Amino acid sequence: MNYFIVSFTPGPAWRQGVDVFGQTLDQHVDYLNGLYATGAVLMGGPLRDGSGGLTILQCASLEDASSLVESDPAVRDGILAAVVDEWRPIAWGFPSGERPPYLHEPLRISRGSGEAVEAPAIVMSTDIASTPERVWQALTDPDITQQYWMDTRIESDWTVGSKAIYRRHGQITDEQEVLRVEPFRVLSYTFHPVFTEEFRREPPSRVVFEIVPARDMVRLTVTHDRFERDSAVYRACRQGWPMILGNLKALLESDAPR
Repeated sequence: MNYFIVSFTPGPAWRQGVDVFGQTLDQHVDYLNGLYATGAVLMGGPLRDGSGGLTILQCASLEDASSLVESDPAVRDGILAAVVDEWRPIAWGFPSGERPPYLHEPLRISRGSGEAVEAPAIVMSTDIASTPERVWQALTDPDITQQYWMDTRIESDWTVGSKAIYRRHGQITDEQEVLRVEPFRVLSYTFHPVFTEEFRREPPSRVVFEIVPARDMVRLTVTHDRFERDSAVYRACRQGWPMILGNLKALLESDAPR
């Protein structure tokens, strides 16, 4: 069994000017209580400053942990954004026979050991008053992405194996490969920024967009995973995705895209 820390921060539907204690999170609490009853949640709670919260999960894999987080009502509704990190707890000071059963053996870290540590994932959802067709168009039409994605045109023929290029002010900033295309339902591609040398050196990560009709809304879920350990791209994206999804929601819920 493995352990994961889930960091909850404000999502696109977070009520501005209100801390976590004033958000509508009853379903979120009920969901985590249910997971606690099954043993999947070990502990968790809000941060003292009200800016979000932390939860510790016990799961077999990052995929299992991410799936649990995606099903959280507050994440689905866009009130909370979530980042899932593998956690390797160290039982300092406990004799071997008295170590709490939920802790790993102490992790021996040595420089250059090459030990593989599962990288984190970013999972975010937002409900948009739109249609699957318009959300799909907003993800795949460069004239629309330029309006909400920090002036970035996302250009591709959207067939599996083809390139997806991010272009800003005429310059290529990202070079991706299309992995999965199910129109109006699922879009996935690799994610590889190349506009800094630090980003360029990293192997591509993966982005998956899932579009699900929900009553008179559309629920868009973004899962960004397969980062390498200590990824600079991950650190940048965990700040960028809430802004991008918030901009997309605002655009589609205002006037029709130009």
